[in-house]
Amino acid sequence: SILVMRNGGIGDLIYLTPILREMKRRWPQVSLGVAARPERLAVFQGLGYPDFVESVPVRTSTATKYHAVAHFENLIELERERHYVDVMADSLGLELPTEAKGCEYLVSLAERAWAAEKYPRTSKPRVAIQVRAASPYRTVALHVVGTVAMHLSEMGAEIYLLGAGNDLPGPRRMDGMGVADVWNLTLDGLSFRQSVAVMSQCDAMLGPDSALLVAAGALGMPAVGMFAAIRADMRTRYHPSVTVISPAAACAPCHFHESAGALYPKDGPCAKTGRCEPLAGLGSMRVASTVMELVNRAK
Repeated sequence: SILVMRNGGIGDLIYLTPILREMKRRWPQVSLGVAARPERLAVFQGLGYPDFVESVPVRTSTATKYHAVAHFENLIELERERHYVDVMADSLGLELPTEAKGCEYLVSLAERAWAAEKYPRTSKPRVAIQVRAASPYRTVALHVVGTVAMHLSEMGAEIYLLGAGNDLPGPRRMDGMGVADVWNLTLDGLSFRQSVAVMSQCDAMLGPDSALLVAAGALGMPAVGMFAAIRADMRTRYHPSVTVISPAAACAPCHFHESAGALYPKDGPCAKTGRCEPLAGLGSMRVASTVMELVNRAK
């Protein structure tokens, strides 16, 4: 038995799936456990692995039940070039073939049926937009998100804004901008799995460097990711359905990760303004046009 530990975000756990899948393929007799924050372990639902889940922090009495423990703390945070799957696999001495490096996520039939009933489709193409990332330095300024949503609506799309309940205060139907098909689903109290189920019923997804974008790549759905702090190919290299938009800026990529309470790189422009300046400078029409190209290509 082997216990794999990663006290990171939901996206980090999705990046673990190729490694867990390969371990089960090579050594089916081995029992695999994963230790993470309890509310995030649902990402493995329906995959058939791991065999056990544990909560962090892991008690010594729990860890010693396993024959071996592998942890991935402070690995991806220090990386500047390799994809995160490669970083974690290399730390185990586990060589994965390229075709086995794609992440995995399963939306159940029940989840798809729930999403289709709760949010029935119209004749319009539907685009999901994640409003914020978990960290400020990876979040796109709201004025950019709002303007992109407006452009997409004018192009004939229906927009579903996804995120946590405090991500976007305001009305559920964002028709104050002069458009009628922008829906604020952050008010609906959706869990992560419910958000992915809704997203999977859309024609395309737009988001920052975030867990929903990782899930979109794992599902193979058309998606556009907006990156600045981290090199995009370190996240998306094995997800060909994800198109990347990265601004040209002297400070990007900064490879910053939150530490000691700092939300942005010290003495950089973002620390002074309280937002990621390269992402705030993204051209909203360029972003919207890229999304609609994916939508039209998929028809």
